[in-house]
Amino acid sequence: MTAGRSHSGIIVIPQKNAYEIAQRVGILLNTLTADEIANQLLYV
Repeated sequence: MTAGRSHSGIIVIPQKNAYEIAQRVGILLNTLTADEIANQLLYV
């Protein structure tokens, strides 16, 4: 980021049913640590 600021991470998920969203986010969170998600834009 050009301003030198950070964020916790942004996760973009296409509109799906609640079960599939929960499943995708669960897989993501079991795979990556919070530090790996920080300052990232993730499309799941």
